[in-house]
Amino acid sequence: MADDGLRDVEVLDVFVVGDDGELATAAWWERPAPAPARSPTATDDVPAALPQPATTPPAAGSGSAPAATPSVVRTVGEYDVWRAVVVEPSFATARCLDGSAFRDIAGLSMDPEPVRVEGQTSVWNVRIRVGAGRSRAAELLVHPSPSWVLTVVELRPRSIRRGRRRFIRAGLGVVDRLSERLVGLDASAPG
Repeated sequence: MADDGLRDVEVLDVFVVGDDGELATAAWWERPAPAPARSPTATDDVPAALPQPATTPPAAGSGSAPAATPSVVRTVGEYDVWRAVVVEPSFATARCLDGSAFRDIAGLSMDPEPVRVEGQTSVWNVRIRVGAGRSRAAELLVHPSPSWVLTVVELRPRSIRRGRRRFIRAGLGVVDRLSERLVGLDASAPG
């Protein structure tokens, strides 16, 4: 090659499987392509990619496997408070279930009702102090993010009443303190 500042480049053949099942080395632009039967639209491949819901459940004893339970999608309410925390979800859930994450969190009192476990989400009924002698009933949820990398701490009111801004302000403080507690417990954990 002439010394024009360009380096020698090794040319590699790329092998592909042709329409007849044989290896072919022709580049894509050298092969004839059939014209499409109709013009493609933006949604041609979407219906095939989406799972189609069953119209009727299988009959009992039909020998088919039970259908997977659909995931519950809940829209975030206007007064929900949530925060993603960089703590492994199973560790955070374990610390919440054993109660060590909730000790001495100012503004948070746990209701005596037992924790509810809904799939991967643990739900506690709590009361949030929103002012002097005033509190609001809420649900505190701890669950993994969809990627299972982060823990999501969520607080939502059980009823919407006056004083919504107070609930948000108090809820942000509680969620922040609980999140900091989980990070602190994770940092002090052996291993």
